[in-house]
Parts: sequence; structure tokens; C-alpha cells
Amino acid sequence: MRNKDIFAERKTWDYRRRSFQIAGHGSEENDGHLGFLKRQSDGRLLKPLQAPPKGERESGFYRRLYRPGADETDLRFRRTVPGFFGTEAMERVNGVALAEEYLVLQDVTEGFALPNIMDVKIGSRTWGPDASEKKQRQEDLKYKVGNFAFFVPSE
Repeated sequence: MRNKDIFAERKTWDYRRRSFQIAGHGSEENDGHLGFLKRQSDGRLLKPLQAPPKGERESGFYRRLYRPGADETDLRFRRTVPGFFGTEAMERVNGVALAEEYLVLQDVTEGFALPNIMDVKIGSRTWGPDASEKKQRQEDLKYKVGNFAFFVPSE
């Protein structure tokens, strides 16, 4: 069963697909994946966790940042990222797994008619420690490093 059919059948389901790209993740219309979901009851976004180790790193980042007793630096940094409300396992619909687990995040665009979000990359490289050589080359070509350590992606 295609993802589109799942949503057509579950008219009372509390989740809606986003029709646009968020954080590098597209919608079914443009990449064949469900991508982000928005829970209608509380307006929170559900972002599918990526396969290890990426998903584990991202989840760990949010858990550390939002841990009880966070230090002053973390408290200040929280103001620059979406609120984090834990993770949530998604049910299976007609035997189709939508995702194993989702991050539950604040929708920072809530209430805006035409929101714009800037994705800023900070550092001297944009690929992770587990990136393949091919991915490293692609990223290095995409972002001409030079002497700068601040990137604003244009894609």
C-alpha cells in the first residue's frame, strides 16, 4: 500500500504530511518518503529518525540539550533550536510501518503565514564522521570552504 493511500483511509488520524521540504527531508510527492508529519492535536512535528548512527546522534543531541539540570550554555542554545518533546514510536497502519521512531519537535513556523527558515552550517566541513568518501566530495564541492566557517546553504 502506498503512503498516500494510508492517509486517505485514516480520515480521523491526527497526523498530516507536510507538503514542503523541512530540514532536508521532503514529502512523499518529491522523494517517495513520508517525511515529517504534523500532529494536529498539539501542532508538534514528528521527524523520522534516520538509520544509525545519524538518528542516534540527533536524538542524543536533543536529549542532552533538553536534559534536566542543563548548564547555562545549553539553556541559551535551546533558544536557537526547536523545542524537543522526546521520541515517539509510530503505529503500523494496515501492516505498513510508517517509521520505527520519530523525534517530536516544536513547529517553529506555527502561526506564520509565509514562514522562512535559514539553515546555517557552522564549522569547516558539512559531513559527518561516518560519511563515505563520495559524500565528503559532494559536500566539499557544494560548500566552498576557503577561510570561512559559516555557511548558508542555497539549495
